[in-house]
Amino acid sequence: MKIAEALELEGYLKGYIESYQESQRETILKIARSLLAEGVDRTLVREVIGLRDEDLTQ
Repeated sequence: MKIAEALELEGYLKGYIESYQESQRETILKIARSLLAEGVDRTLVREVIGLRDEDLTQ
């Protein structure tokens, strides 16, 4: 594999991982907001899911 190909692959993988992580975060936020909408205690949602209060207000 040439250096240029390796760098291109590295960039592709980095973009893929970042996209995957953002997708996972959006899914977690959606679940947390659904729980809050159903009346689950905000502190419980934060602690169990591992979010900050700021994350839930976005």
